[in-house]
Amino acid sequence: MPHIYIIHMIIDLSDQGKYIKAACRPTKCLFISNLNENVNEDCVMNLFNKYGNINKLQFLPVKEGKRHLSIIVEMNTEDMATKALMDLHNFYLKDRYIKVSYTKSRLM
Repeated sequence: MPHIYIIHMIIDLSDQGKYIKAACRPTKCLFISNLNENVNEDCVMNLFNKYGNINKLQFLPVKEGKRHLSIIVEMNTEDMATKALMDLHNFYLKDRYIKVSYTKSRLM
């Protein structure tokens, strides 16, 4: 007779608050971080144009002591941004895995 094993997982929800605080509803603006310092505007445009029109693109100032770039990309629609996020989060680009998330920040 086969044995059935029931495994209980205990999940610590004490850290849940820090994730929820940083969470943001889907927007058409994306925050992209951990970009290689050699990534330029053309590279970003080519990567994100596959998902629709880019309204704006802004490179953020590099923090002192950091060697990676961050940018904000505003897509034409929320759906375009969502598709780009799903496909490009943890995408390997020029020796780095980029991080993509929604952002409440607006471009200048």
